[in-house]
Amino acid sequence: MNQNYDASGKADMSGIYNRTDPVPYFETLGTLGYCIPQEAKGTVRALINALRKIRRRPETSLLDIGCSYGVNAALLKYDMTFEDLREHYTSMADIPRDGMLREDAQFFSDPYDPELEVIGMDTAHRALRYAIDAGLVDGGTTVNLEEDDCELTPAHRKLLSRADLILSTGCFGYVTNRTLDRLLECGQDNHPWMCHTVLRMFDFTDAAEALAAQGYVTEKLDRLTPQRRFVDENERKQVLANLEELGVDSADLEAEGWYYAQLFVSRPVQDARDMPLPSLLANP
Repeated sequence: MNQNYDASGKADMSGIYNRTDPVPYFETLGTLGYCIPQEAKGTVRALINALRKIRRRPETSLLDIGCSYGVNAALLKYDMTFEDLREHYTSMADIPRDGMLREDAQFFSDPYDPELEVIGMDTAHRALRYAIDAGLVDGGTTVNLEEDDCELTPAHRKLLSRADLILSTGCFGYVTNRTLDRLLECGQDNHPWMCHTVLRMFDFTDAAEALAAQGYVTEKLDRLTPQRRFVDENERKQVLANLEELGVDSADLEAEGWYYAQLFVSRPVQDARDMPLPSLLANP
């Protein structure tokens, strides 16, 4: 079967992202060592704990951009690992969707963090519907804030304005600062923090500058985070060529066969001053 690629050189796997159940998603990404939500989990958990301290309340609302089937929700609300989820769903390949949801009800019956609300945001309506039906996300929207003609209804604004923390693990580059700007317009009274994992083929500079114009400081973590293995040699060659064109050194990183991402944390200026990021992450 011929593999298609998008403009960035990534293999087109759109066929797994909007199915009625998550089995193909976990079967495909599991074979590629997909791990970015797992790699980001500790940082996100530290940010949630810090928000609770600085805002003096345990209830925290997380908006997950590109939430898909609710992976981040499962990792954070139920303290699952990506491998737990992969084993859970690939073992149910022959079970109808209704039966799968009954299994989910038992599997996700004991939340690790019951004070965490997760709002899902994804244009993949079937994936979001599954995350809602499985009880992983507490609500969601398929609104696409990248579109010029996208009009936010009062219901959209009410939902999105609840966010204390806005998260994306891998969708930046397809989602841009246009979406982030509009989310901040909704949440301007709540001053949400942000955490984004960004593949090195995508530049976060414009987004950081746009956030700075709204009173935010963006900090980049020193460590790089693996995302997944390349699908094939063609994907590797295309991504390496794009990185070279951007002046990004891929030696010992992407050249070895894996995508790598940088993690950016954006917070209001005063919050960043009151709680420096290095101490926040060192004392979760």
